[in-house]
Amino acid sequence: MSRPRWSFAAFARDRAPLAAVALLCIGAAAFVLDMTRATTGTIALVTVLLLAGLAAALLLAYHRDARFWRQLADLSDDPASARFISSLLCEARTLEARLACEALQAQGAAATDEVDAIRDDASAHRHYTELWVHQTKAAVAALQLELAPLHGADADSARAELARIEAQIEQALYCSRAQTVSNDYLIREVKLIDVVNAAVRKQARRMIRAGVAPQVEIDGQASVLTDEKWLVFILGQIMDNSIKYGARRIAFLLETSDANTADGCTWLRVSDDGDGIPAADAPRVFERGFTGKAGRTHHPATGMGLYLVACACRDLGLGIELESEEGAGTAISIGFPQDRRRLELAAATRAATGSPAQAEPAANLTQT
Repeated sequence: MSRPRWSFAAFARDRAPLAAVALLCIGAAAFVLDMTRATTGTIALVTVLLLAGLAAALLLAYHRDARFWRQLADLSDDPASARFISSLLCEARTLEARLACEALQAQGAAATDEVDAIRDDASAHRHYTELWVHQTKAAVAALQLELAPLHGADADSARAELARIEAQIEQALYCSRAQTVSNDYLIREVKLIDVVNAAVRKQARRMIRAGVAPQVEIDGQASVLTDEKWLVFILGQIMDNSIKYGARRIAFLLETSDANTADGCTWLRVSDDGDGIPAADAPRVFERGFTGKAGRTHHPATGMGLYLVACACRDLGLGIELESEEGAGTAISIGFPQDRRRLELAAATRAATGSPAQAEPAANLTQT
């Protein structure tokens, strides 16, 4: 059922019972005049005057608060303005409009208090998480220094476990910042080979221990517009999944689509020869907390890695596509729009606000 809009037809239907009572009264008045032997002209004149008065009263009632109710109907279409509706409305002239405005003010104040409390809680949680991460990483760094003089298989195993713990700590930090990524990134032109090498170096210890070989086939001069730190994190999460699910090779390949057009895009394809993803699980791998069949039966998983990848790509304005075949491996492609206006927009916004700029809306998330 469609929501009613403020129009004269809708108003007339709403006032139909009152108009019917008024018409009955006018008819009764005409009958009384006829019974008192009033002339036909007098009866007609009185009836016309009463009908004109009824029409004038209806029109006045319609126009008196028409602007108020139209604004209320229009603003109700935008949930984002729910807390501010009362301040956006024009002056209410009728009693029912004033009562409605007061109710909206009370509701807006309550909603604002609730939103502020949620934001305060979220901010406190992020602050605690960042403090915990800082203290825990300091402890990990201290352990790494203790292990530095040691050699042998046991020491290497301990270093690998510490690297894995550090990666999980980093994931917790990025997870706490996932909802405020726009305040934490800087869009600029970076060489893709440098970012890929940085991500590989961060995963080197785990890859060596798991017997995984990186294969980088990227032009050394290829550059993209993105935030370097977040892209290293994105690639790290993808590689972590590959290592976790049986890969022996992780390949990085550069592709281009719609070159020299407004839709031009550079794609970084990260593929592995691991376990692959069951067809039933593939559409859900970017959902928060989804671990899938493999994560539940074979490997410890949190379901947060690829979710954070999707969130970061969305907020950085990057495309993401997934292809996988169970038993044959998985390929995830990250798409970087070539439109340099993203860089100009970021610079202009950063200059105007004095803070990192927000990227354009992300490309649609595609899973194939």
